Amino acid sequence: MRFLAVFLGMFLLSGSLFTSCTPDAKPAPTPKDIPLAKVLILCEGNFLWENAQLDVWLPDSQILISNVYETQNNKPLGDVLQSGLFSNGRLWLAVNNSGRVLELDPKSLVETNKNITPNFPRYLSYLPSINSLFVTDLKKNQVRELDATNLSLKHAYPVLPNKVGEFSGWTEHIAEWNQKVVAANLDGNILIIDPVNRNQSLLPIDSGASYMAVDKFNQLWVACRMGNESSLIQVKQDLSFTVHRMNKPIQRISLGGSKDTLWFLSQNEVHCAVLSESSAVIQTQKAFSVSGAKNLYAFGIHPQTGEFYLGDARDYVSAGKIFIYNSSFQLKHTFESGVIPTDFVFVGI
Repeated sequence: MRFLAVFLGMFLLSGSLFTSCTPDAKPAPTPKDIPLAKVLILCEGNFLWENAQLDVWLPDSQILISNVYETQNNKPLGDVLQSGLFSNGRLWLAVNNSGRVLELDPKSLVETNKNITPNFPRYLSYLPSINSLFVTDLKKNQVRELDATNLSLKHAYPVLPNKVGEFSGWTEHIAEWNQKVVAANLDGNILIIDPVNRNQSLLPIDSGASYMAVDKFNQLWVACRMGNESSLIQVKQDLSFTVHRMNKPIQRISLGGSKDTLWFLSQNEVHCAVLSESSAVIQTQKAFSVSGAKNLYAFGIHPQTGEFYLGDARDYVSAGKIFIYNSSFQLKHTFESGVIPTDFVFVGI
């Protein structure tokens, strides 16, 4: 079955490397002429199939370039493309089950550096002041600090030193906040790292801590999911926090460019809440539903245009589907992507 799927995928790819989602097809740029300003569509692929895929959407010309990493680097990307980071003009990818952290040239998308270990990298955060890249992990119960010059290991911070088990200390999103690095731990904690003094602390918040964002008031928001219920944790700079319970699952969150409204994906709907410094109960409302979506999995907001990007994993084995809505919640584009679109990275912004 795997051979047949791979064969069919290669056959289809050979005829559609450069495609457009518009009725009138437009010529795609040659790889060396890919513009810097673009949206990367990260597609996980299937576990153990090594069919992760990196697609590129060019908003200005409305052109899709499929499977661009393999084209530019003459090799497959690997197994389970988890996340990407564009920061300070630099671009990295985390390929989870292949144990790879890759740096790419942000314009050409040619690989320039790599770290390959038995780890299971999830999400990335870059601190230019110390030239360090921080990496969360699925199974290793640690957050790694890599030297961004050559991606060698600088230091490893244990998450739950006294806990054992395959997924103990599982960490997800990671961010810079108050000159610290903070990582969401699925066991219900925030790991707070001081990278200068190389010390750390653990802040217990709520089970299922997964996704994070820092708002315009310098508050940390953490989305925690527990089955079909969720919570949004509002963490102040003094580390006091408020738990806002939700009666719906929160799959992904984003603050967009203004960082004053928290947007979140819940099943096939996008909801929002206007933020303030108050710890009062936050009011959420549905912004729009994504008609025709089967299994929304990826969510991002373009920081300049305010457009909403959503990825539909469908049945987890077929090609994914991308939906782009404008800031007025009107559908602008739909097109197919690689298998299981999981994240969007806005490059050159």
